[in-house]
Amino acid sequence: ITTIPAKGHVAGEKKIENVTESTCENGGSYDEVIYCTVCGKELSRTTIKTEAKGHKWDSGKITKEPTYTEQGTRTYTCTVCGKTKTETVDVLKEEYNVGSTYEDATTNAIYRVIVPNQQVEYVCPIDKKLKKATIPSQIKIGNVTYKVTAIGGNAFKKCKNLTSITIEKNVSKIGSKAFYNCKKLKNIKIKSKKLTLKKVGKSAFKSINKKAKITVPKSKKKSYKKILVKRGLSKKAKIK
Repeated sequence: ITTIPAKGHVAGEKKIENVTESTCENGGSYDEVIYCTVCGKELSRTTIKTEAKGHKWDSGKITKEPTYTEQGTRTYTCTVCGKTKTETVDVLKEEYNVGSTYEDATTNAIYRVIVPNQQVEYVCPIDKKLKKATIPSQIKIGNVTYKVTAIGGNAFKKCKNLTSITIEKNVSKIGSKAFYNCKKLKNIKIKSKKLTLKKVGKSAFKSINKKAKITVPKSKKKSYKKILVKRGLSKKAKIK
C-alpha cells in the first residue's frame, strides 16, 4: 500500500458576495470570500461594512415666501434619494415705519404708514388738478400689501377740478376737511360700511357741490345720510 499525501488546498482570488449597497442614510456591507481552486471549498469569508453615503442637497427653493410679519420656508432636496428637508427664512426687514410716506404713481397719490406692514392713510393726490380719484382698498409697497384705511385731513382741499371720487371698502376714517371746498365734486361713491360719525372729521364734506349725488351701501343709507349732513354735506344733495 502506497500512501499518497493530500495535495492541500489552492487558494483562489477573492470573490465579492452578498452585496448590500449603502444609501444616503444607511451603511451597507459585502463579503470577501476565498475558495479552493481545486475542490471549491470555502477557505475564508470576511464581512466588510461600508459607511452611509450622506445626502447631497441641492441649493434649495423658497416654498413659502417670508413677509414682514411671518417667517418663510426654504426646502432642500437630495439629488440622490429625493428626500427633503426645510429651514426657516427670516422675516423681511421693515422698510417703512409709522409716519413714513410713500408716493404711488399707479394710484396718483401719497400715502402715510399708520400701522407698519398693514395699514396706510391716503394723504393727498400727487396731481392736484385731477378730475377723478379713487381711494383704493389696498396698495403694494415693495413686497407688502397695505390696506388703505383712512383719508387724511385736507386731502382734497386744493383740488378745485375734482368732480368724482370713489371710496373703496377698507376706508374706516375720513379726516377733517378732507373734501372741503371741492365745489365741482358732484359724484361720490362710498363702498365702505365702516364709517361712523366719530370717524368722519368736521367739515369733511363742507362746500362741495350742493347738488352732489352720493351712492352708499343700501344697509347704510339712513345712518350715512345723517353722518354726511353733520359733516357738511348740503341737504340738497341726493343720497342713494
